[in-house]
Amino acid sequence: MALDIWQYEEGTWPGLIFIFDLQGIAMGLLSKLDIRNIQQFVAYFSDSLLAKFNGLHFINTPSFMGRLNALTKAFDKNEFMQKVIVHQNGSNTLEQIIDIDILPKEAGGKFKSLVECQQETLEKIRTNEDYFEEENKKRIVEALRPGKPKTIADFFDSVEGSFKKLEID
Repeated sequence: MALDIWQYEEGTWPGLIFIFDLQGIAMGLLSKLDIRNIQQFVAYFSDSLLAKFNGLHFINTPSFMGRLNALTKAFDKNEFMQKVIVHQNGSNTLEQIIDIDILPKEAGGKFKSLVECQQETLEKIRTNEDYFEEENKKRIVEALRPGKPKTIADFFDSVEGSFKKLEID
């Protein structure tokens, strides 16, 4: 929704870089991840985003993220995975890609705080409620499609399960 509002207000962009701050994330989170949700996330960024996807960066990463990223890249050589970059704590590799000053204060930048950004974004979503109601009417209703309605499994390869039994040395 935030991307919809941003594009509605700003127009199109030459490309987007997404930065996720993983400060405080523990390995136990992996057991809560659903493989299908990850697959949909990757499909959205690589195929459905209404702008050029220029990269997905993880900052303040726990030590296991580098190994997990290397493991996933070994199995998936597509263009999307090559744009996923893990920045280890204390490295300055992100500074080589973007101006750090544009990050929120909590991430070492000079922009607004995360709380201010969240409040501003939620206010924009609330203010544009009518826009979202109208946009929602324009979406495809798979149940009305002739023939057998498509399910999420029709759009994505059938990968089931979670990382609950994933073991990483």
